[in-house]
Amino acid sequence: MANTYKQKLATEIEALSSRREQWENDQLKAANEKLYEILADCFTLMNDVMRKDSNAKALNSLLTDLGMKPKNNTSIALRVIRAVFGKEGKREHAYARVLKVAALEIAEDQSLASFIQERGGIEEIRRTPSASKKNLSSEDYKTIAKSVFAETPNTVSAYQLPETVKFTDADKQFAVAVLRIDENAQAHVLHSTTHEKLVNTALSVAGKEIHDLQESADTTAEHDEYINTLTSVLTKFHASLTFDPAQSEAPASTDEAAANVTLEES
Repeated sequence: MANTYKQKLATEIEALSSRREQWENDQLKAANEKLYEILADCFTLMNDVMRKDSNAKALNSLLTDLGMKPKNNTSIALRVIRAVFGKEGKREHAYARVLKVAALEIAEDQSLASFIQERGGIEEIRRTPSASKKNLSSEDYKTIAKSVFAETPNTVSAYQLPETVKFTDADKQFAVAVLRIDENAQAHVLHSTTHEKLVNTALSVAGKEIHDLQESADTTAEHDEYINTLTSVLTKFHASLTFDPAQSEAPASTDEAAANVTLEES
C-alpha cells in the first residue's frame, strides 16, 4: 500500500514539476522580460533626472501632484520607481536597489536586463551587499555627490555670492567656500569661489567619502538611514556657521539659485 501511494505521489509531483517548468519557461520568463524592459527605461529616466538639480525638483513636484510627496531622505531611484509603479512597498524598494547598484556596477555597453540576469535576478541583487570594487573615476564620484546632495534639503541660511562671480556649471549649483574654525568650533565663511577645477575636486572628494560609507549599506533602508544621518550632520554644521560682514549681505532666499549657494552644496 505504501509503495502504491509513493508511486502515485511521484506521478503527481512529476506532473506538477513539469507544469512549473513550463510556467517558468513561458509565462514567468515573458513577465520578467517585460519587467526588465520597464526597469531599463526607469534606469534611463533616473540617470536623466540626476543630470540636473532642476530635473530632480521637477520629479518631486510631479510626485507631490500625484499624492506621493517624497521625503527628503528618499533616493532618486526610489522616487522614479514610485512614480512609475504608483506605490512604495518591499517590491518597489527592491527595484530601486537594482537601479542604484546598476548605476555603480553595470558595464558601459551592458543592458540592464543582462545585468540583472548576470547577478541572479532582482531578489539576489536586493539581498547581496554591493560588491563593486572597481576604480571609480572622479566623474563617477561627482555624480554620487550630486545625487546625494539633491536628496539633502536646503537649510535656512544662505551665503550671497558677489555679482561678479561666474558659474561654470549649467545649473549654477555649486561653489567652494573657505571656512575658518574658531575656538568655539564656529565656522566662519571667509571666501567662496566657483572655480571649475576646485568645485569638481570638492565634489569628487565628497562623492568618494559618500561612496565609501554607502559601501557598507547593503539595503535600501540602510541607505535611507545614511541619508537621514547626513542631513542631520549638515543641518547641525550649518547652524554653527557665521558670516563675515565683509563677505555677506542680508540672508537671501534659498530659491534664488542663480545668485546664491547654500553651504551643503559647496
